[in-house]
Order: sequence, then structure tokens, then C-alpha cells
Amino acid sequence: MFLNKDLYKMLKLDNIETAQTFAITSRTNITSDVNAVIEYIEEGTELENTASAVLSSAGYYTAVSATFSGLNEDSVYTFTVKEGSNELHKGEFFVSSQSVDAYTINENQYTKNTTTNDYIIFEQ
Repeated sequence: MFLNKDLYKMLKLDNIETAQTFAITSRTNITSDVNAVIEYIEEGTELENTASAVLSSAGYYTAVSATFSGLNEDSVYTFTVKEGSNELHKGEFFVSSQSVDAYTINENQYTKNTTTNDYIIFEQ
């Protein structure tokens, strides 16, 4: 079975409060610009935020341009894109100011765990 790993990457957004553009697969065909709302919730909380968005056609995908506020660094959010009461897309995004190619979970922070476990090897 052929899997393209690039298709399964989580959406990554920067921790900025200016417009960001990303691609989604919409449940409906977008032929002209559509004003929509993105509802997003940080994982582990129940605090819902909203952002205004403009959706436009981008070939087989839908381009989303939105400005998010109140994002927390290194957090995962679930989001829903809506036009009125119609849900057009559901997904998750990750927030980080690091680049995708150079991302590490513990950037420049390494903790070496010490252990006092002694062991004996028996040979036959």
C-alpha cells in the first residue's frame, strides 16, 4: 500500500496574530470566496475561541485565510470551519514558532536521567 507521508502531517500554525493561509479539504465545493468562521478549542481545555476566515478555491483544496488570537505555543487545537450552520471541515492544528523541518519537542533542553540500576549478566 502506498502512503504519502506529507498527506498525513498535522496542520502547523505560527504563534502570530496576523493572517495565516493554509489548505483544507472542504465538505462542499468552493467556487468563489466565502466568509466563514473557525471555532477552535485548545486540547485539555473547554475554552472555545472564534476567528473570521475567508475561504477560496485552490484547485482540489480550499485555501483558508484567517487571523487567530490567544494561541498558546506548543499546543494542539481542534477546529471546525463553518459557513453559517454548515460544517465545512473539522481538524486539528499545532501551534509553534519553530519551523516544521527543524522542529524538536524539547528544543535546546535535554535532561539526562541518572539511574542506580545495577545488573548482572550470566553467561552459560
